[in-house]
Amino acid sequence: MSLPAGGNKSFLNILLFSMMVFLGLQLVCNSRPPAPLVNTAPEILTKMRELAVENKPDQAKQLLGSYNTKLQEELKAGKLKQPEVDRLSLQAHLTVADAYRRKALATNNVKVAELGFVEISNWERKYKNNPIWKQPIDLPGTKATDIVPTTGAAVYQQLTEDLDKRYRGDKVWGLVSGYYLIDSLVNLTGKNPAYSYAVAALILALIVRAIIWPLAQKQLMWGRQMSQLQPTIKELEEAFKKKDPTGAYRNTPEFQQKMMGLYKEYGVNPMAGCAPALLQMPLFLFVYACMVHYRFEFRNGTFLWINPGTSASTNGFFAPSLGDVDYILLVLYGVSMIVSTLLAPVSDPNQAKLSRRLGIGIAVFMTIAMALFFPVPSAFVLYWIFTNIFSSLQSLRAYRLPMPELKKVNAPGGGVFPVDPIKQTGKNGKAHTNGKTNGKAATDGLFKNPKKPTAQKPKED
Repeated sequence: MSLPAGGNKSFLNILLFSMMVFLGLQLVCNSRPPAPLVNTAPEILTKMRELAVENKPDQAKQLLGSYNTKLQEELKAGKLKQPEVDRLSLQAHLTVADAYRRKALATNNVKVAELGFVEISNWERKYKNNPIWKQPIDLPGTKATDIVPTTGAAVYQQLTEDLDKRYRGDKVWGLVSGYYLIDSLVNLTGKNPAYSYAVAALILALIVRAIIWPLAQKQLMWGRQMSQLQPTIKELEEAFKKKDPTGAYRNTPEFQQKMMGLYKEYGVNPMAGCAPALLQMPLFLFVYACMVHYRFEFRNGTFLWINPGTSASTNGFFAPSLGDVDYILLVLYGVSMIVSTLLAPVSDPNQAKLSRRLGIGIAVFMTIAMALFFPVPSAFVLYWIFTNIFSSLQSLRAYRLPMPELKKVNAPGGGVFPVDPIKQTGKNGKAHTNGKTNGKAATDGLFKNPKKPTAQKPKED
């Protein structure tokens, strides 16, 4: 979940745009049709049971909002007490989760099983230490009128076991088994619960960073190259600003043409930093999918303070295993992401504050989201912390590398600047031009004034 190295403005804009598109699609896809005309909470629950038996979990889930609203109305009216409201609400959500389980069994679809697990996982975290989690709950049987007594703990265990079984046999993108890929890394150190699972996350981060190292390095150096060009760009902007102080010149074809000519003149591609960032995304998504397939097995691993003993002594504040959410680790993840963002070079120094504020905002948003709305196992977070650390180290190394001086490589009117024969040498160490040694050329160069080279027109065919 870390920003790829070289978190420049272009990449952050792409990421922000992608988030907006995602949220928009979620809004459209999750738009709910009108609910059936039912008046009471029991009637809504009966309808939900009917939809569950018919393998229509999505339609059943759409009734949850109306059902919970009715329960709150009865609570305010004094018809129900808070414990009874909690039990009835849990019963409705378990009905939906069980409906997804039914459909997953009928369709053999792991994605449907995941929806059922998501539906129940929030309630498991909320009530796992509450007696209500093990109290009998009535769920529909083969018919809506059939009642099968069960508990929240039993439904949760059944869903996790079924989903884990599907993950073991399912392949990520139809290519490889994500479960056995991660399991092989855990087995490298003997599958010891005390350290093997954490070491596997470290090894995985090393492998991923090694694969994307060239792309990340290219993006980092591109960011530094763009920052070198900023003084020249600022001079161009100042020239246009004298004619149009309002800043509307930025959208004019003349200014855009001048800007593109400037990039071409120095041989800089303004979009070159986007391609490396986008090419890294499929690998990140693939690794994430592999870890999702192994998520339940991570419950066997521990890491420093993340273990059953400290979890029990702190009443669940610390996670009992790497398969559970740990808030201290989430805070460390947020810090590592902010550090990685601050170390990444920006292409435009004038926009440095804006870019870094945006990066910090994304880091804070992701940390809060994973803590409250989209909780992920600690093993995932640990992997992302290691990734951020390696990304920061690569950024520090890139800052220390010498950066060649930015020079014009193309003439404004077309053609390219010829190579200085003093620097163009053959195998014998002597200067040559067009394959021929020329002492005068080697002494005087092709330009009388190196600071103002003359443009070379391309030869006509």
